[in-house]
Amino acid sequence: TSELTSKFDIIVIVADNVPKELFNNAGKYGKKLIVWKIKDASEYNKKDVNRAVNQIEEKVKKLVKGLK
Repeated sequence: TSELTSKFDIIVIVADNVPKELFNNAGKYGKKLIVWKIKDASEYNKKDVNRAVNQIEEKVKKLVKGLK
């Protein structure tokens, strides 16, 4: 929601099935929108879950490094 997103400087979408259009107004309010297309993982497939977690972890590390 607009009220919730107004509290953050950066909005990161970490899913391949969330349309960035939901956050079209982010730029209008000085927010940075980042989209990471990470394939969803079935909770029953440990290998896929680990892959997704590792991808997110690497991207977060790069994001934090870039903020410093």
